[in-house]
Amino acid sequence: MLHGDDPLVREMARVNKGRTTLFGTADDCDLRMDEPVSNDRDGLSLRVRSGSESAVVETQLIGQHWAPAIASAIATARALGVPLKQSTARLNGIEPYPARMQPVRLKNGAIIVRDEYNGSAGTLDAALTVFSKLKAQRRIAVLSDFSDDPRPPEERLGDIGRRVASQFDIAVFVGSNHHHATRGALSSDEPHAIVHGFSELQAGVAFLRQELREGDLVLLKGKCSNHLSRIYFALTGPVDCWTNDCRLQVLCDFCPALGPQTT
Repeated sequence: MLHGDDPLVREMARVNKGRTTLFGTADDCDLRMDEPVSNDRDGLSLRVRSGSESAVVETQLIGQHWAPAIASAIATARALGVPLKQSTARLNGIEPYPARMQPVRLKNGAIIVRDEYNGSAGTLDAALTVFSKLKAQRRIAVLSDFSDDPRPPEERLGDIGRRVASQFDIAVFVGSNHHHATRGALSSDEPHAIVHGFSELQAGVAFLRQELREGDLVLLKGKCSNHLSRIYFALTGPVDCWTNDCRLQVLCDFCPALGPQTT
């Protein structure tokens, strides 16, 4: 199963001695996907084609970057003999994994898109691209730090601060290095966001409790080790764990230390 839109991946077909199935947007792909039918906070929908057959897949996944994953799953099913209509029907309504671009509505009407389980630079780029296309009364970013970037904190966080400042209405930076992102946001050539910085997650939660309202669309993003999930859970109920140095590489949703919400 090879992504036909990636030239380097496509080249693998030349050395593969077995059967190769291509998926992508190119005409010669065995499973072709059109441009998304819709791509908003209600979910990603796209049309796929195989031979003379076509079908529309309607998911609850947010972001066009999920399209190749959807296409690869359908292409695999087709290669194993599953009819196109049957495989696409199984994908209809598929929900995001917890804390991976997962939209959740709060009682006050605000929507938080939880994406705090993977803080790599690539996923950060994808999340910012998605939010640049989503409409909302106010777009709010709640960020800590991100990984897979060798630059020192002042450089990588200063860069994200500048990017967020021009794209969001409110930027909330949390964690011990928040001042780097805050400084970067305030130094942006095109400042737009109202900027706030908090060393402690609880202080960020207190601010968000007062600030969030119906119509807000919030991106919650950070490294898994920062455990920003506690911000979301604290906006919905009590949280027992506020340790600043948690080494557990597990999502708070499944950690008994969180408190009553995991029981």
